[in-house]
Formats: sequence, C-alpha cells, structure tokens
Amino acid sequence: MKANPSQRYLAIRYGQMLAIGAFHSAAALSSEIKYNSTGMWPAFAAVSAYLNGVKAPKSPLEFLPTFEKTFIYTTSPDIIVSVIKQTIQQEKSDVLQAYLTGVEDFPIEVETSSGSMGLMVLQYYANKPTLSRQTANRLFDDLNRYKQQYPESFRYWGLVAPYFYSAFYAGNLDKVAEILENDFPVDFRYWTLRYKFTEFVLQGWKDDPNVIELLARIEKDQARARKKFGLQ
Repeated sequence: MKANPSQRYLAIRYGQMLAIGAFHSAAALSSEIKYNSTGMWPAFAAVSAYLNGVKAPKSPLEFLPTFEKTFIYTTSPDIIVSVIKQTIQQEKSDVLQAYLTGVEDFPIEVETSSGSMGLMVLQYYANKPTLSRQTANRLFDDLNRYKQQYPESFRYWGLVAPYFYSAFYAGNLDKVAEILENDFPVDFRYWTLRYKFTEFVLQGWKDDPNVIELLARIEKDQARARKKFGLQ
C-alpha cells in the first residue's frame, strides 16, 4: 500500500480487490475511501461495492446527479448495472426510465463498444426489448466485422467480452459456444469480467452451459489472482 494514497488509487485498488473476490482485503481498504468527497472516485467505489453485494456508506443512486450531469448520462457498464440493480431492489423503475430518456444518441460501433454494451443492458431492463436487441445486433455485427478484419487488434483490446455478451442480447445463441471456445485468448484474465457483473448481465440465460462455463472460469481466475497477490 502506498503511503497516503490518493482517492483515485484507493478506489481503483478497491474495485480490483472486489473483482478478484478479495472481500476481506477490500474491507480493510474501504475505510480509507472518502465517500462524501466530490468527484468520480467515491462514485466509482460505491459502484464497485454495490456490484459485488458489499455495503458501503453511499449507494450508486446517491451519485445519480453525478452520473447524469458530470458524466452526462453515462452508459458505462458498471455504472449502468449498479443503477439497474438498485432500482430493481428499491422498485424504482421510473428512475431507470428517466435515465434512459436522458441518454443521448451515439454511434453503436467498435469504438463505443463499452458504452454500447451498457446501453444494450439499460434498454433491456428499462423494458425496451426491441431497442435492446437492435443495439445488440449493431454492436455484435460491428465487432464481428472487426474481428474478421483485425483479429490481433480484436484480441489486444479485449473485445471478446462485449462480443460474447451482445451475442446473447442479439439472439445469436448459436454463436456463443464458438465465441467461448475460440475467441477468448489462452491468457485471458477472466477476473476482469467480474463474477457478479457477468452473473447479472447474463441472468436471463443463467442455465445456458456457456454462461455456466464462463462463470466457472471467472471463479477459477479469481482464486488464481488472490493467491498470486496474497489477498483474501
């Protein structure tokens, strides 16, 4: 641990610990995060905590003004999933609908694959299944095109994750087994997909053997990472 670490460092480190399932180690770090301070880092920490079912002094919805104004209705996947989870838990579907209304149009393509994936999930849970499928199809098709044209770049930028997720939302279920088998690099760090995040995003297909296999790979890689870094 750095001496007098910045809030940026603490929030990122905290999120990484939760992502590998090092909940005990993360708890010790959480007390150093200033959740009442301004800026993006307390919001980042709150999102990470909520995604992983960990209690924090503030919740994602308490940072909603930040997401709407400072981040201009971001569709960052982590933020979107944490907001969706909390609105479901608190039965605030109107909040989700209002947030979707505030999202400005942007091109659905490789360059916006992360935000496009967030939008796809947001539309799905905001009861806009047709829009969600349209977004997913556009994203999947552009990622597929890019993979064919620039396979090395596709792997380098880790585009297999949105490719896999969008296949489900687009209804391309005949493609997911092939993606899981062939498109994840041998050295892929599955823990970066965050178990709880992936479990939620793909809960509509939780019995699909490919989802079950991916979650198992994430768990295994989490254990590897915890052992490597000596975290619990």
